[in-house]
Amino acid sequence: MILTKVYSMLKKSKLFKLLIFISMVLSFSYFLFSSELIKDHRKKDEKLEIAKNLVKIQIYPKLEYQFDIMKEGVLQHIDRDYKYDIVPDRISDGILLRTNHEVPKGTTVQFELLSPAEVYLILCHDQDGGYLELIEQLSIWKKQDQFPQYDIYNGMHGMRMDMYLLYAEPGVYKLPVTIKEDACFNIVFKNQT
Repeated sequence: MILTKVYSMLKKSKLFKLLIFISMVLSFSYFLFSSELIKDHRKKDEKLEIAKNLVKIQIYPKLEYQFDIMKEGVLQHIDRDYKYDIVPDRISDGILLRTNHEVPKGTTVQFELLSPAEVYLILCHDQDGGYLELIEQLSIWKKQDQFPQYDIYNGMHGMRMDMYLLYAEPGVYKLPVTIKEDACFNIVFKNQT
């Protein structure tokens, strides 16, 4: 009975009506936001399924790796919080292969493409594991004018990058073995079909 009286008094109050309106707006906003998150999650799942159908990876010595979608704000490595701030259109929405931030000397990556793809090797200019001198000797890799950049608001370390492109048919490819410690790199795969 007391609750009924309180409710009927509140029901007549402008403040109560405003609170009801605000809660409805917040509920609707939450619904829209969660719908977008579900769409983004589904899109990411679809892209990662594409990765499984596009490429198989082996890293020696065995290192942990992950696939993600290459876009602004994506994590660069699995053991750091660095994110790509600038991503050229040509690699946007590609399949990003990320490993540790500093890969040890003696590491190589082998990938098997299951369909034609553009393969982009992205290197940190100052911490390339020796890849810059090794890749320059391989005529199948073409240096690109544009490259992604990470952590651009915290100094220069993510501003000086190099990117190489390989137009590849289905088959097995192997990157050279790193000849220096602490290689900082990513690979992006873009399906050509």
